[in-house]
This record gives sequence, structure tokens and C-alpha cells, in this order.
Amino acid sequence: MKKWFLSLLSCLLVLALTACAAPQAPVTEIIPSTEAIVYAQQDYDLHKVSDKLLLLGRASSANNGIACDFTADGIAFEAYIQGEFSFTVNCSKDAYFTVYVDGVRLEQRFEAKGEFKDRKIVVGDLGEMALHSIRILKQTEAKNAIATLKSMQFYGCLYAPAAQKNLYVEFIGDSISCGYGNLWTTDSPDPSNKSGTALYQDGTQGYAFLTAELLDADCSVIGCSGIGIDRSYTNQNGSGYRMIDFYPAASYCRTPLEKYDFSNSRVPDLVVINLGTNDQSVGSTEAAFKTGVKELIEYVRSAYNTDVPIVWAYGMMSEGRSNWTKAVIDEMGGESAGLYMVQLPQNKQGGNGHPSLKAHMEAAQRLSAFIADKGVI
Repeated sequence: MKKWFLSLLSCLLVLALTACAAPQAPVTEIIPSTEAIVYAQQDYDLHKVSDKLLLLGRASSANNGIACDFTADGIAFEAYIQGEFSFTVNCSKDAYFTVYVDGVRLEQRFEAKGEFKDRKIVVGDLGEMALHSIRILKQTEAKNAIATLKSMQFYGCLYAPAAQKNLYVEFIGDSISCGYGNLWTTDSPDPSNKSGTALYQDGTQGYAFLTAELLDADCSVIGCSGIGIDRSYTNQNGSGYRMIDFYPAASYCRTPLEKYDFSNSRVPDLVVINLGTNDQSVGSTEAAFKTGVKELIEYVRSAYNTDVPIVWAYGMMSEGRSNWTKAVIDEMGGESAGLYMVQLPQNKQGGNGHPSLKAHMEAAQRLSAFIADKGVI
């Protein structure tokens, strides 16, 4: 009996020692859906795992990553993560990114230096192993920098794309919609040279993105500083580009001749247009401006092959030719035809006379309330 007991004890000891010597990673877990999750140190090529990412805005899968050019473009996904989370991005010029973890916006602005070099951005330590929801969004408009999200690094496992929200709103606009100068204050240094740069621009705190958040909607922001309907700082003498040139391109600042594939894109529940400020500043003519307004509205609807509701916003910096716009919208049927106009609060306390951060928040409240009150969506 004693010999048998000693033999059993010896076997148990061998098993225990074997278990202690086993490697700790990767670890496999069967989650409730019965899918096997393998935890390991990961370095995901985002192009290769694009099926597990929700692409936001006009972000698109490219050969070397996820093209992420426009304001609020980005990715959203769920992943099991333990410890440090980081991602790598390649930008033409300096750009900033916003990161949400489990629905909470992190306070830090994550900067990526340009020069088309891969830059690793360390988001931080996410603690013990858990399923996290992550959103990475570009703050900086395409005119300031184009960007490619290349990879992400963490211990754990990429699980699934984030779910699309029920609503999708597209914004078409100029510097105001891109959040130009919204981070600049009177305490900021060197206002004349830097207030229009990426340093003082956060499109994820601009009225467009904030309105989408208030509506609990996904969004795209097709914006470009200086642009207009007829005349703008990108088209002062009839040469250059206008919104009717910029909008149809997949990414005008990357490949201006490549057209956006509207047939395979998500159809918005609402389109918001905020243009006319630059036309007024540069000096558009009434006939050309009115023709341009009608042309843009008709193009948007024909591109999506639906009479999507359109809200034309104005007034954040100037009247913005709103009287001419109203004449066109009335001629096209007005609210009975799904065409609306809303005046937003004017403010010039941000960089280079643009709206301040507080003004963008107030405009988002006004716009979202208007959309709800009118029953637009």
C-alpha cells in the first residue's frame, strides 16, 4: 500500500513539474460563441486583417495598410488586449489622432510626424486581459496630411469589427467642417503662423463630428480648407479645384483622378453641406454660385441614387451667400423635397478668425436639435 502511494505521488509530481515548465503564451480560450481565441504577442498588418475592422468615413483598404486621409477617417474594432497597445502610421506631414477605448475618448492627442516614415504611437497600458472596443480617428484634414494606418501591436487577439451604428451622416464642407483653428486660443503662441496648422486643428472636436456623436451616427467628413462652390482659395482665378472636383474623388489630396466608388459605399441617411464662406470671401458671382449649388446637390443625390435629405448649414463665420443658396433650394422644392437650411451660431474666436472649440460644441447642439425637430432622419 505504501509503495503504491509513493508511486502515485511521484506521478503527480512529474505532472506538476511538466505543467510548470509549459510556455505561458500563446494561450487558447474558447469563448461563449465557441470560437477559439489565441492570445499571443501580435503585430497585425492592417491590410491583411481589414475584414475585422470597421472602416470609418472614406477610409479604405490599401496595399500597405488602411488609407486614412479625411477628417474623422479611421477604424473601429474589438480585440482582447492585455497591457500595452500601440499602432503604426505613415503620414505625408504631421498629423494627430484621437483614440477611444470602450467608448471613452482618451485625453491625449496622439501625434505622428510626417515625411512618409512609419511612426509607432503608444496608446498606453490597457491593464488585464479584457475585450476592448477601440476607435482610432484622424483629427487632421487631408489637405494638411494624408495618412496610412499600417499595423497595431499588443498582446491578445483581434476579435471582430465594431458594429455599424444605425445612422450614417455625411458632411461636405470647408475649413469649418474640418475644425480649422478650433484648438487655438489667445494664450496660444505664434498665432499668425501656426493657428491654421495641424497643431491647432481637431476635426474630432468640430461641429460635424460632434453632431454625428450627438445623433449616435457614423459619419464621413469630406472637407477641405479654403474650398468653395464657385470661387475659393483653392480656385481663386477659375483654375484649381472646387468642391464639385474634390467630392467625387476617392481622396483628392492623394490621387485626384481616382474616383470614389459610390456604388459600393454606404448610403448616408443625411448629408449636411456647409459651404459658401470662401465664395463670399473671394468673390463669387451670383449666377455661377447658384449653378454650383444646384450642381452639387444633384451630384450627391445621383451618386447615391437616392433623394437623400440634405441640410445646408451656414453662418458660423459669415452669411456665406445663404440668400443665394436659399433661392436655389426653394426653386428645387425646399423642405417638401428634403432640402433644408439652418443657421448656426457665428463665432470667430478660434485660429485665423475661425470658430472656437466652444462654438463648435454649440453649433453641434443647434444642428442636432434642428435635425431632430424637423424629423429629417
